[in-house]
Amino acid sequence: MWLKSYLDFTSDRPKWAFVADDILAVNVPKSVRPRERQLRLNMFLQSWNAKKRAAKNIPNELRAMIAVADKYNLQVNALAPSRHIMRAMPMWDHVRAKKPALNQACISSIGTVQCIKENHGLLTVGDFCDLAELKADVSHTLEDDRCECEICTSMRDVLGCRCPMSCMSRATKFLDALPTRWDPRGAHPEDYEEIPPEDDPVDDESLEFDRRVTTQGTLSKVFRIFTDGDEPCGDRVNIALDESVGSLSIATEGACWTNESKDVRVGAGIYVAENHPLNGSMSVPASLGKSRQAGILTASLAAMERAD
Repeated sequence: MWLKSYLDFTSDRPKWAFVADDILAVNVPKSVRPRERQLRLNMFLQSWNAKKRAAKNIPNELRAMIAVADKYNLQVNALAPSRHIMRAMPMWDHVRAKKPALNQACISSIGTVQCIKENHGLLTVGDFCDLAELKADVSHTLEDDRCECEICTSMRDVLGCRCPMSCMSRATKFLDALPTRWDPRGAHPEDYEEIPPEDDPVDDESLEFDRRVTTQGTLSKVFRIFTDGDEPCGDRVNIALDESVGSLSIATEGACWTNESKDVRVGAGIYVAENHPLNGSMSVPASLGKSRQAGILTASLAAMERAD
Protein backbone atom coordinates (compact mmCIF):
# COMPACT_ATOMS: atom_id res chain seq x y z
CA MET A 1 0.00 0.00 0.00
CA TRP A 2 2.97 2.34 0.52
CA LEU A 3 3.86 2.11 -3.17
CA LYS A 4 0.28 2.59 -4.34
CA SER A 5 -0.17 5.65 -2.13
CA TYR A 6 3.14 7.12 -3.23
CA LEU A 7 2.15 6.79 -6.89
CA ASP A 8 -1.16 8.57 -6.33
CA PHE A 9 -0.95 11.76 -8.38
CA THR A 10 -4.52 12.88 -7.79
CA SER A 11 -5.51 15.76 -5.52
CA ASP A 12 -5.74 13.18 -2.71
CA ARG A 13 -2.03 12.37 -2.79
CA PRO A 14 -0.84 11.99 0.83
CA LYS A 15 1.44 14.70 2.19
CA TRP A 16 4.13 12.19 3.13
CA ALA A 17 4.51 11.33 -0.57
CA PHE A 18 5.72 14.87 -1.30
CA VAL A 19 8.24 14.56 1.53
CA ALA A 20 9.32 11.21 0.05
CA ASP A 21 9.87 12.93 -3.32
CA ASP A 22 12.42 15.24 -1.70
CA ILE A 23 14.13 12.50 0.30
CA LEU A 24 14.59 10.26 -2.73
CA ALA A 25 15.65 13.12 -5.02
CA VAL A 26 18.37 14.21 -2.60
CA ASN A 27 19.76 10.79 -1.72
CA VAL A 28 21.12 9.77 -5.10
CA PRO A 29 24.43 8.39 -6.45
CA LYS A 30 27.09 10.94 -7.37
CA SER A 31 26.76 10.01 -11.04
CA VAL A 32 23.01 10.71 -11.13
CA ARG A 33 21.44 12.52 -14.07
CA PRO A 34 19.89 15.00 -14.25
CA ARG A 35 22.39 16.71 -11.97
CA GLU A 36 20.05 19.47 -10.84
CA ARG A 37 17.85 18.54 -7.90
CA GLN A 38 14.85 20.49 -9.24
CA LEU A 39 14.79 18.34 -12.37
CA ARG A 40 14.47 15.08 -10.44
CA LEU A 41 10.71 14.86 -9.92
CA ASN A 42 9.94 11.16 -9.46
CA MET A 43 12.25 8.18 -9.84
CA PHE A 44 9.47 5.98 -11.25
CA LEU A 45 8.52 8.48 -13.95
CA GLN A 46 12.16 9.14 -14.79
CA SER A 47 15.19 6.89 -15.25
CA TRP A 48 17.29 7.99 -12.26
CA ASN A 49 17.45 5.93 -9.07
CA ALA A 50 17.83 6.75 -5.40
CA LYS A 51 20.71 5.25 -3.46
CA LYS A 52 20.37 1.58 -2.66
CA ARG A 53 23.61 1.13 -0.78
CA ALA A 54 24.73 3.36 2.07
CA ALA A 55 21.27 4.91 1.97
CA LYS A 56 21.19 5.71 5.68
CA ASN A 57 19.18 8.89 5.09
CA ILE A 58 16.37 7.02 3.34
CA PRO A 59 13.80 5.68 5.85
CA ASN A 60 13.30 1.93 5.97
CA GLU A 61 9.72 2.35 4.75
CA LEU A 62 10.87 4.04 1.54
CA ARG A 63 13.60 1.49 0.97
CA ALA A 64 11.04 -1.27 1.38
CA MET A 65 8.75 0.53 -1.09
CA ILE A 66 11.53 0.67 -3.68
CA ALA A 67 12.32 -3.00 -3.09
CA VAL A 68 8.70 -3.94 -3.80
CA ALA A 69 8.74 -1.92 -7.04
CA ASP A 70 11.95 -3.68 -8.12
CA LYS A 71 10.75 -7.14 -7.11
CA TYR A 72 7.51 -6.95 -9.08
CA ASN A 73 8.92 -5.02 -12.07
CA LEU A 74 6.95 -1.79 -11.77
CA GLN A 75 6.83 -0.02 -15.13
CA VAL A 76 5.32 3.01 -16.80
CA ASN A 77 3.30 1.68 -19.71
CA ALA A 78 -0.05 2.19 -21.42
CA LEU A 79 -1.54 1.11 -24.72
CA ALA A 80 -2.54 4.70 -25.51
CA PRO A 81 -1.90 7.30 -22.80
CA SER A 82 -4.09 10.38 -23.04
CA ARG A 83 -2.52 13.61 -24.21
CA HIS A 84 -3.12 15.00 -20.70
CA ILE A 85 -1.02 12.20 -19.22
CA MET A 86 1.68 12.57 -21.88
CA ARG A 87 1.98 16.28 -21.17
CA ALA A 88 2.19 15.70 -17.41
CA MET A 89 5.21 13.40 -17.71
CA PRO A 90 8.61 14.85 -16.70
CA MET A 91 10.63 15.62 -19.82
CA TRP A 92 14.04 15.50 -18.16
CA ASP A 93 15.18 11.88 -17.98
CA HIS A 94 11.75 10.73 -19.26
CA VAL A 95 11.53 7.04 -18.43
CA ARG A 96 10.14 6.07 -21.85
CA ALA A 97 12.29 8.38 -23.97
CA LYS A 98 14.84 7.13 -26.48
CA LYS A 99 17.90 7.57 -24.30
CA PRO A 100 20.58 8.34 -26.94
CA ALA A 101 18.39 11.03 -28.52
CA LEU A 102 17.43 12.52 -25.16
CA ASN A 103 21.03 12.57 -23.95
CA GLN A 104 22.02 14.36 -27.15
CA ALA A 105 19.24 16.90 -26.72
CA CYS A 106 20.09 17.84 -23.14
CA ILE A 107 23.88 18.24 -23.23
CA SER A 108 24.51 20.72 -20.41
CA SER A 109 27.24 22.62 -22.25
CA ILE A 110 24.76 23.81 -24.88
CA GLY A 111 23.58 27.34 -24.15
CA THR A 112 19.93 26.72 -25.00
CA VAL A 113 19.80 23.77 -22.59
CA GLN A 114 20.99 25.99 -19.75
CA CYS A 115 18.53 28.69 -20.78
CA ILE A 116 15.65 26.22 -20.80
CA LYS A 117 16.63 25.09 -17.31
CA GLU A 118 17.38 28.44 -15.71
CA ASN A 119 15.27 31.01 -17.56
CA HIS A 120 12.32 29.09 -18.99
CA GLY A 121 12.09 26.64 -16.09
CA LEU A 122 10.63 23.84 -18.23
CA LEU A 123 9.92 20.57 -16.42
CA THR A 124 7.17 18.58 -18.11
CA VAL A 125 6.54 17.38 -21.65
CA GLY A 126 3.69 19.88 -21.80
CA ASP A 127 6.06 22.72 -20.96
CA PHE A 128 8.32 21.73 -23.84
CA CYS A 129 5.36 21.39 -26.21
CA ASP A 130 4.16 24.89 -25.39
CA LEU A 131 7.59 26.38 -26.09
CA ALA A 132 8.18 24.36 -29.26
CA GLU A 133 4.79 25.33 -30.70
CA LEU A 134 5.66 29.02 -30.49
CA LYS A 135 8.12 28.65 -33.36
CA ALA A 136 5.24 28.15 -35.80
CA ASP A 137 3.53 31.39 -34.75
CA VAL A 138 2.88 33.64 -37.74
CA SER A 139 3.86 36.79 -35.85
CA HIS A 140 7.61 36.09 -36.09
CA THR A 141 9.46 38.70 -38.14
CA LEU A 142 12.58 36.57 -38.63
CA GLU A 143 13.39 32.88 -38.33
CA ASP A 144 16.40 33.35 -36.06
CA ASP A 145 17.22 34.89 -32.69
CA ARG A 146 17.13 38.42 -34.14
CA CYS A 147 13.34 38.18 -34.39
CA GLU A 148 11.66 41.18 -32.76
CA CYS A 149 8.09 39.93 -32.62
CA GLU A 150 6.07 40.28 -29.42
CA ILE A 151 6.71 36.69 -28.38
CA CYS A 152 10.49 36.83 -28.74
CA THR A 153 10.70 40.31 -27.22
CA SER A 154 8.70 39.16 -24.20
CA MET A 155 11.02 36.18 -23.71
CA ARG A 156 14.02 38.49 -23.70
CA ASP A 157 12.49 41.08 -21.38
CA VAL A 158 10.57 38.85 -18.97
CA LEU A 159 12.56 35.60 -18.91
CA GLY A 160 16.01 36.88 -19.78
CA CYS A 161 16.22 34.50 -22.75
CA ARG A 162 18.81 35.70 -25.27
CA CYS A 163 17.98 33.16 -27.96
CA PRO A 164 14.20 32.64 -28.14
CA MET A 165 14.05 30.91 -31.53
CA SER A 166 16.97 28.64 -30.67
CA CYS A 167 15.29 27.64 -27.42
CA MET A 168 12.11 26.79 -29.33
CA SER A 169 14.15 24.59 -31.67
CA ARG A 170 15.89 22.96 -28.71
CA ALA A 171 12.52 22.17 -27.13
CA THR A 172 11.57 20.39 -30.36
CA LYS A 173 14.74 18.28 -30.15
CA PHE A 174 13.71 17.15 -26.69
CA LEU A 175 10.27 16.15 -27.93
CA ASP A 176 11.80 14.29 -30.88
CA ALA A 177 13.44 11.97 -28.33
CA LEU A 178 10.03 10.65 -27.29
CA PRO A 179 8.64 7.47 -28.89
CA THR A 180 5.44 8.16 -30.79
CA ARG A 181 3.24 6.59 -28.11
CA TRP A 182 4.43 9.20 -25.60
CA ASP A 183 4.71 12.18 -27.96
CA PRO A 184 1.67 14.50 -27.65
CA ARG A 185 2.18 15.78 -31.18
CA GLY A 186 0.27 14.19 -34.02
CA ALA A 187 -2.92 12.12 -34.04
CA HIS A 188 -3.61 9.75 -31.17
CA PRO A 189 -6.48 7.28 -30.61
CA GLU A 190 -8.26 9.73 -28.28
CA ASP A 191 -8.68 12.06 -31.26
CA TYR A 192 -10.89 9.67 -33.19
CA GLU A 193 -11.76 6.58 -31.13
CA GLU A 194 -15.23 7.88 -30.24
CA ILE A 195 -16.12 9.00 -33.76
CA PRO A 196 -18.72 6.54 -35.16
CA PRO A 197 -18.26 5.09 -38.66
CA GLU A 198 -19.92 7.06 -41.43
CA ASP A 199 -21.56 4.00 -42.98
CA ASP A 200 -23.38 0.96 -41.63
CA PRO A 201 -24.99 2.40 -38.49
CA VAL A 202 -25.49 -0.06 -35.65
CA ASP A 203 -29.01 -1.51 -35.71
CA ASP A 204 -31.14 -2.36 -32.70
CA GLU A 205 -30.09 -6.01 -32.69
CA SER A 206 -26.35 -5.37 -32.84
CA LEU A 207 -23.83 -4.47 -30.17
CA GLU A 208 -21.23 -1.93 -31.20
CA PHE A 209 -17.66 -2.88 -30.32
CA ASP A 210 -16.07 -0.45 -27.87
CA ARG A 211 -12.74 0.37 -29.48
CA ARG A 212 -11.63 2.97 -26.95
CA VAL A 213 -8.09 2.24 -25.78
CA THR A 214 -6.98 5.57 -24.30
CA THR A 215 -5.85 5.61 -20.68
CA GLN A 216 -7.49 8.63 -19.09
CA GLY A 217 -6.94 10.25 -15.70
CA THR A 218 -3.69 11.14 -13.98
CA LEU A 219 -0.16 9.78 -14.10
CA SER A 220 -1.25 7.20 -11.53
CA LYS A 221 -3.02 5.30 -14.33
CA VAL A 222 0.10 4.42 -16.34
CA PHE A 223 1.87 2.27 -13.77
CA ARG A 224 1.95 -1.47 -14.37
CA ILE A 225 3.18 -4.13 -11.96
CA PHE A 226 3.98 -7.85 -12.36
CA THR A 227 5.52 -7.12 -15.77
CA ASP A 228 8.23 -9.21 -17.44
CA GLY A 229 10.69 -6.34 -17.07
CA ASP A 230 11.27 -5.93 -20.82
CA GLU A 231 11.24 -2.50 -22.45
CA PRO A 232 7.61 -1.68 -23.35
CA CYS A 233 6.67 -0.93 -26.94
CA GLY A 234 6.85 2.78 -27.71
CA ASP A 235 4.99 2.77 -31.01
CA ARG A 236 1.70 4.63 -31.25
CA VAL A 237 -1.29 2.35 -31.79
CA ASN A 238 -3.54 3.02 -34.76
CA ILE A 239 -7.20 2.08 -34.40
CA ALA A 240 -8.51 4.34 -37.16
CA LEU A 241 -11.38 2.87 -39.13
CA ASP A 242 -10.93 2.09 -42.79
CA GLU A 243 -14.07 3.68 -44.21
CA SER A 244 -13.46 2.02 -47.58
CA VAL A 245 -14.30 -1.36 -46.05
CA GLY A 246 -17.92 -2.20 -45.24
CA SER A 247 -19.16 -4.23 -42.29
CA LEU A 248 -18.86 -8.01 -42.21
CA SER A 249 -20.97 -10.35 -40.08
CA ILE A 250 -19.01 -13.30 -38.72
CA ALA A 251 -20.46 -16.11 -36.63
CA THR A 252 -18.16 -17.67 -34.03
CA GLU A 253 -18.69 -20.72 -31.87
CA GLY A 254 -16.83 -22.94 -29.46
CA ALA A 255 -17.35 -26.57 -28.55
CA CYS A 256 -16.13 -28.79 -25.74
CA TRP A 257 -16.30 -32.59 -25.65
CA THR A 258 -14.66 -35.65 -24.12
CA ASN A 259 -13.08 -38.31 -26.34
CA GLU A 260 -12.77 -42.06 -25.71
CA SER A 261 -9.66 -41.49 -23.62
CA LYS A 262 -11.60 -39.18 -21.31
CA ASP A 263 -9.52 -36.24 -22.52
CA VAL A 264 -11.33 -32.91 -22.76
CA ARG A 265 -11.02 -31.38 -26.23
CA VAL A 266 -12.00 -27.85 -27.23
CA GLY A 267 -12.64 -26.57 -30.74
CA ALA A 268 -13.48 -23.24 -32.34
CA GLY A 269 -15.25 -22.34 -35.56
CA ILE A 270 -15.75 -19.31 -37.82
CA TYR A 271 -18.51 -18.94 -40.41
CA VAL A 272 -19.29 -16.03 -42.75
CA ALA A 273 -21.09 -17.55 -45.72
CA GLU A 274 -21.01 -20.70 -47.83
CA ASN A 275 -17.53 -21.21 -49.33
CA HIS A 276 -16.31 -17.92 -47.86
CA PRO A 277 -12.49 -17.80 -47.52
CA LEU A 278 -12.71 -16.75 -43.86
CA ASN A 279 -14.62 -19.88 -42.87
CA GLY A 280 -12.60 -22.25 -40.75
CA SER A 281 -12.24 -24.40 -37.66
CA MET A 282 -9.39 -25.04 -35.26
CA SER A 283 -8.51 -26.91 -32.11
CA VAL A 284 -7.87 -24.91 -28.95
CA PRO A 285 -4.66 -25.61 -27.00
CA ALA A 286 -5.28 -26.92 -23.50
CA SER A 287 -3.25 -24.03 -22.12
CA LEU A 288 -6.04 -21.64 -23.16
CA GLY A 289 -8.69 -23.48 -21.17
CA LYS A 290 -10.97 -26.48 -21.41
CA SER A 291 -14.38 -24.94 -21.86
CA ARG A 292 -16.76 -23.79 -24.57
CA GLN A 293 -16.00 -20.20 -23.57
CA ALA A 294 -12.32 -20.76 -24.40
CA GLY A 295 -13.40 -21.92 -27.84
CA ILE A 296 -15.59 -18.88 -28.41
CA LEU A 297 -12.83 -16.50 -27.38
CA THR A 298 -10.34 -18.28 -29.63
CA ALA A 299 -12.75 -18.12 -32.55
CA SER A 300 -13.36 -14.41 -31.96
CA LEU A 301 -9.63 -13.68 -31.90
CA ALA A 302 -9.03 -15.72 -35.04
CA ALA A 303 -11.93 -13.98 -36.79
CA MET A 304 -10.48 -10.54 -36.06
CA GLU A 305 -7.02 -11.60 -37.25
CA ARG A 306 -8.36 -13.08 -40.48
CA ALA A 307 -10.63 -10.15 -41.24
CA ASP A 308 -7.92 -7.56 -40.61
